[in-house]
Amino acid sequence: MFVMGAMLALALAAAVAGLLGIGCAIAAIAVSVVLYCQREKRAANGESLGAVVAIPIVLFCVGAPLVMFAVWLFFMPA
Repeated sequence: MFVMGAMLALALAAAVAGLLGIGCAIAAIAVSVVLYCQREKRAANGESLGAVVAIPIVLFCVGAPLVMFAVWLFFMPA
């Protein structure tokens, strides 16, 4: 009974980690696309991106390991 509960908890943790990781990766791609589309407007105003560039980088650096961890948990041999 205890082992079955532990396996369920591990599966739920992997699912949550995977969904969170996929969400972070999708958000990173979306922010990157928005920043790319606004580049001409920023250039016309003489503005630079500055620290805003760190947002998609951090999102991707958080999301990619979570997705890899979830994939590893789901496909590791039992």
